[in-house]
Amino acid sequence: LSAAIRLTIEILTLGRLQEIAEGARIKCFFDSQYVISLISGKTEPKTNIALALLARHLWRVAEGYFQMEAKWITGHSEVAGNERADYLSNKGGEGAREHAGYDEKSLEETL
Repeated sequence: LSAAIRLTIEILTLGRLQEIAEGARIKCFFDSQYVISLISGKTEPKTNIALALLARHLWRVAEGYFQMEAKWITGHSEVAGNERADYLSNKGGEGAREHAGYDEKSLEETL
């Protein structure tokens, strides 16, 4: 869930900075069918309710600007980019933003 939230915030940030054109088609790849089901509203969260609802809300906000598509990929299967995404997701905290390609200032301006 936290990776979905970070990804959606990054997309919204880049859109606000006009690095992604409004109406652009954006495919997001997740290795969790549960997360896709949560953000799409097909499943109601039973744990981490506030976090799940935040992820769903941010996804819906992004859908208002972009053509968002959530796709499932198998986790830990050497799919190009997935290992890097897992690394960034697990890294969290200090320094992760510089590796993900956005900075704290642009994130704060968006929020």
